[in-house]
Amino acid sequence: MLNFQELPKDGTKFEQLVREILLKKGLRPQWTGVGPDSGRDLLVEEELSSQIKNFKKLWLVDCKHFAISGKTVGVGDITDIRDRCERIGAKGFLLVCSTTVSSELSRKLEEINANTEISTEIWDAVTIEKLLLNPSSYSVAQQFFPASMTSPRWKMFYTEREERWMSHFEGYFLYVESRFGIKPPSLVDLESIIRELENVKLGYDESLRIRAIWHDTPNGPFYSVAADYLVPSENPPAMTPSDIRNQLNDSCVDGGFVTWHIKLQITLPQSDYYSPDDPGYYELFKQPLFHVFYGVGELSEMTDLDKWTNQRPPLIRTFNDQMIWEKNKVKFGYTKMGNLECRVL
Repeated sequence: MLNFQELPKDGTKFEQLVREILLKKGLRPQWTGVGPDSGRDLLVEEELSSQIKNFKKLWLVDCKHFAISGKTVGVGDITDIRDRCERIGAKGFLLVCSTTVSSELSRKLEEINANTEISTEIWDAVTIEKLLLNPSSYSVAQQFFPASMTSPRWKMFYTEREERWMSHFEGYFLYVESRFGIKPPSLVDLESIIRELENVKLGYDESLRIRAIWHDTPNGPFYSVAADYLVPSENPPAMTPSDIRNQLNDSCVDGGFVTWHIKLQITLPQSDYYSPDDPGYYELFKQPLFHVFYGVGELSEMTDLDKWTNQRPPLIRTFNDQMIWEKNKVKFGYTKMGNLECRVL
């Protein structure tokens, strides 16, 4: 559970949190002037698709941070909704709060939604938590709730399949999946696997970041583990597959066996959008994990050539990102042959 009392009482951090969530949704929020409660409102324009003609809808976002007192947001805390929306041409009103909303205020917003052209929506503390505890927004949760994200050490949430969980452990986000069964594998085993990765000695600014663990349930404590070897684009990797393979113990779980699947992921730490847990790194793992590991490849197989045959280029989000990568890609074996770009192993 996220403890919203980690955010200061004045509400500024909470407003910033809401803005970051909206940005993660691909929206472009903008601050308005100071609202009637001395706080800042947000404006966000949503693009909606239609069979005939696409259109845009402007939302007024009102943020209420009462977590320190535990107070429920009531009718008296939200004033002049229709006037405020009409003044700026907003057709939507989003109330975001760090506690809950009173039944009276909930009814009032429903009446506005039903009887006017203004759509209303509520994000309370539970909704915000759901929005944050997923791959796309995990880095935001780490930024604003550092204490909550480390205690308790394990948080596991069911997904669309009963044998699959979204998991959080001491700042890591990972998918965990069992071949059969609705109970997650041993947390002691999972922690042993993560500690094993943490103990690997790497080059400067390099890291191993776990992404997924698959448990071959019927056969006992047998696991397949996927992790990214994150290497900044300024220098080629300091480690070969065998360098890392020789540091990992296949028997780090009691009475079991671990198969390691390590992928070299080039990164751009200087990018404004960089995060070691970028949602782009998890796209592969949204499908059933049993199939995913064939695509990543076993670390033991790569030691034959001792080359990173599964290397991935960095995520490019801006023109500046592209410029940095163009300058550094030759260090990772990328070259041009005529109009074609290829990689030399």
